[in-house]
Amino acid sequence: MDLAAANDIGLWHWPVGLHFVLSAMVGGLIGLGGLAHLLKKESLAHAAIFTSIPVLGLDLLALWLDLTSRWSVFWLFLNFRVTSAISWGSWSLLLSGVVAVIYIAVFIGFIRPPKQLEGKVENWLASALIFLSLAVTSYTGAMFSTSSAARPLWSSMILAPMFFASALAMAGGFMELFNAGEKVPSWVLAISTIAAAVMLGLYIGELYAGTYLVRGALSNLLSNFGLIWWLTVGLGFGVPALMGTWWLLSERRRIWGTTKIIALLSLFGGVGIRFVLLMAGQGH
Repeated sequence: MDLAAANDIGLWHWPVGLHFVLSAMVGGLIGLGGLAHLLKKESLAHAAIFTSIPVLGLDLLALWLDLTSRWSVFWLFLNFRVTSAISWGSWSLLLSGVVAVIYIAVFIGFIRPPKQLEGKVENWLASALIFLSLAVTSYTGAMFSTSSAARPLWSSMILAPMFFASALAMAGGFMELFNAGEKVPSWVLAISTIAAAVMLGLYIGELYAGTYLVRGALSNLLSNFGLIWWLTVGLGFGVPALMGTWWLLSERRRIWGTTKIIALLSLFGGVGIRFVLLMAGQGH
């Protein structure tokens, strides 16, 4: 896309889909890291926030590759529009990187806060990361929703909170797979997968009960992306939600492999839903 269309709808290609996935990982990781810090899970907090930095670098690279005027990328930040989701998203990503780097600098001792503020600064930074996580993970859904006049498949306000819940599930799943702070990712993973599945169900209900244009967009989705769509819905959201519910309620929830399966399927669902909605929404 060119810079003139960056704040508008335009035609979005695969780097934008990759950006949607990577930004979800960034937002989920910083949110999980901030939460872990406030819960005194320091090793998990450091692992999640450290991991978010290279993922953010890859994310910004994918966004840069999709720009036609790549060496004028600064206009994406200077040409701020209050009503533009991508403007808010770009600044949220930038601020997320700044706050994460400051947090790491404080942790390694490169920045030393005054003695009377020791401990408080880290808590403030962790809280800021949680707030920025909300913006980074939900702005892609907001981009879809604000384009609903031209893309009827995206005409739902549920997309933004669904993307937030899905991003937390992706980040929790990623950390779970690498055994980084098992206790926190496990319950975050279970709750976020359930929330994402519930919101996806509400979104599907909206599509079937929508206007003629919305039902036409749904028909196009099922005709051209039916297999990957239902695999994403079933394996990426439905099965993890059921397993997450069982994990929360069962006394035998510590069975090895349960949360690993939920983690893998949540990552699949998070990637699948973003690419399918991006491609299918532009096809109608």
